[in-house]
Amino acid sequence: MNIESEYLQKAVGGPLLDGLSATVLASPPDPVKYLAEYLLSYRQNALRANELREKEKLASEQMKELEQQRLADLQQRKDDLIQKKKQLEEDRKQEIARQSEFPDFLVKRRAQLEEERIMNDPVLRNQRIYDKVVEGLSELSSALLLELRRMDTADPATHRIMKGVFYTLGHQPSDMTTWMGVRQLITGTLFASLISFKPDDRSTKQTFERAGHTIEDLEGADIAKFELNEAVQVMYDWLKVVIPLHIAHVEKKVEEAVENDISVEDVDDEDEADLAQHEDKSTLPPLE
Repeated sequence: MNIESEYLQKAVGGPLLDGLSATVLASPPDPVKYLAEYLLSYRQNALRANELREKEKLASEQMKELEQQRLADLQQRKDDLIQKKKQLEEDRKQEIARQSEFPDFLVKRRAQLEEERIMNDPVLRNQRIYDKVVEGLSELSSALLLELRRMDTADPATHRIMKGVFYTLGHQPSDMTTWMGVRQLITGTLFASLISFKPDDRSTKQTFERAGHTIEDLEGADIAKFELNEAVQVMYDWLKVVIPLHIAHVEKKVEEAVENDISVEDVDDEDEADLAQHEDKSTLPPLE
C-alpha cells in the first residue's frame, strides 16, 4: 500500500465505505449524487458532533473551576473561623488576666456599690422585684385561670385582687361590680397581658390609685385564711409591686421635668373628667 492510498484510507475510508453501503442499499437513480449528498451530510454531522464535544468540554472545565473556587472559599471561611476562635480565646485569657489583677475586695466593693445603687433607686429596686414576680407568672399554667373562671362565687380577697388586676389593665368599675362581672374578664391570655404590661406606660394616676384602693387593707388582714388560688396569690404579688413601680416611674419623670424646667401637672383636665365619669362607687366586699 502506497502513501496516497494509506492517506485516503485514513482520511475518507470509513465515511466512503459507509456511503457506498448506503448507496447500494438505497439503489438511487443517481448513485453519484446520492453518494455526494451522503458524504456532505456526514461532514456536517461530524462538525456538529465536534462542536458539541467542545461545548461539553468547556462546560466541564467551567464546572471544575467553579467547584475549585467553592472549595477554596469554604476553606477560607474555615480558616477565618479558626482564626476568629483563636482571637476570642486570646481575648478571654487577657480579660481573665486583667480581672485577676484586681484584689478581691475591689471586686466585692464594686458589687456592693452596684447593690447600693439599685436599692437607692426606687425604679431599679422595684423593677428587680417585678421581674421576679413576672418570672413566676410565666411558670403558671393557664388551667389555674380556667379554675378561676369556673368559680360561681369568690371570697372577698380573691374578688378584690382580681378587681385590682383588671383596674390596672384599664377596665372600668362598672365591669366588675359583681364576681360574675369579674369572672367574664378572665381569659386564657390574662397571664400574657400581665407579663407584657409596662409599668412605665402612660396609664393614668387614677388607674393605679383605684387598683391600690382595692387591696390596701389586704396586707393587714389574715389573708392566708382565704386559701387563695395559686394564680390569685401570684397576681396579688404582681399588684403589690406594679403599683409602687409605676409610682416610682412617675416620680422619676417629675424629677426629670423639674430639672429640665418643664411644667408638670399631676392630673390634667382629661384625667379629671375620666375619673369623674368612671369613679368607683361600688362597695368593696368586706374582709371577714
